Amino acid sequence: MNKEDLRPREDMEMLFSRPYIKKIHVIIEAVSYIFLIAAIIVAAVAVTQIKGDFITRFGGGGDKDSYGSPMVLFIMPAIMLLTNLSMSLVLHLGSDKMFNTGFTVNPKRKNIVLCDFTMMIMLIELELAIYSLLTTIVWIMQNGSAIMLLSMGLTFILFVTIAVLYVIALRHNK
Repeated sequence: MNKEDLRPREDMEMLFSRPYIKKIHVIIEAVSYIFLIAAIIVAAVAVTQIKGDFITRFGGGGDKDSYGSPMVLFIMPAIMLLTNLSMSLVLHLGSDKMFNTGFTVNPKRKNIVLCDFTMMIMLIELELAIYSLLTTIVWIMQNGSAIMLLSMGLTFILFVTIAVLYVIALRHNK
């Protein structure tokens, strides 16, 4: 084996080199995983403490609808963990061509525009992780009305995040 074989190939360097992923994006991503791990830990502790029937479903008005195992507390953190892992894998390993911006990106402004979309993805990951932790806590407290409020709050925050960062990306594209 010669020294040429030991050098990383150019295409491998491109795979892990994303000029539009900044340190702040990685920090936000790490914090989102901390929230998700916290949600799983909270669920695990709660499952060991809950005795008897546990409310597993709330109706639209927050009414107690169904009872069952407290293991349902793992559903939200597990789904959000898979969602965030999927978004992270696509962002870090996918091509920059995967960004569907809804407008033609100016080649001279490509990195800043993709940086804006990366920030959007990272903030969505963080928002979903915080929602997962809060929903797990509220579910343990058995407060169906609060879960409804959290869901409406998440919807509003996601809308604002997407709208604001889309407008910023449009402005950076000029």
